[in-house]
This record gives sequence, structure tokens and C-alpha cells, in this order.
Amino acid sequence: MEKYDAVNYQHLLIKSYCYWLKEPDADKANRLVEVAKASGYCEPDQTLTGSRLNNWVRNERAPIWAYKAAAEALLKTEYFPETDNETAGLAITLCALAKDQEDLPDHLQQVPLLCSLLVSFR
Repeated sequence: MEKYDAVNYQHLLIKSYCYWLKEPDADKANRLVEVAKASGYCEPDQTLTGSRLNNWVRNERAPIWAYKAAAEALLKTEYFPETDNETAGLAITLCALAKDQEDLPDHLQQVPLLCSLLVSFR
């Protein structure tokens, strides 16, 4: 699988995020923005509605900050990718997180190892 193929599957992170979090759409959107702001993935004034989040799922497109925040939020749940495509989307996003930040938050310290394990597992 080429890197560009993996990037095409990042949208599955948003879909998985919406599936795994069992709360109203507006709360899912707010939580995604909170994670993104706390990690510096988006501007402090960023907002998101539940309907826009659902549009991202439907259109299979979202901003990079949303993919990063979804990956980080999913890692705090019992989430595990169920398909090769989902694994590719998660792996490429986690690799971008590891590359972009010198000082990763504690729960992301193992991202490089996790990326290699995800890729070799599939």
C-alpha cells in the first residue's frame, strides 16, 4: 500500500470516532474540538457543529486537525481498527503525529512503536 493510499483512508478515523463515542453529535463535535485545541492541532477559536461532523463522515473528507484529534481521542478508548483500510488511515495519522511533535503527550509516547505494530499486524 502506497502512502497516498493510506492518506485516502484517514476519513475512516472520523467515522470510527463517531461510532465509538456514544453521545449526541454536538457533544462528539465539541469533544473533538477540545482534543484538537488542547493538542494544538487547530486554532483556539475553532468551532464544530454536530451536523458538520456528520457531513465529514458522509463526504469522507475532513481537515487534518480533525483526523489528528480523532486518532488521539480513539486511542483513549478501547478502539482498534477493524479493516486494513482503517489501519492504514490510523497508521498514517499516528506517524504524522509522531513526526510533527517533539514532545508527545504521555499517552502518545508509543506512537512510533504502535505505527510499526499496526502496519506489521495487517
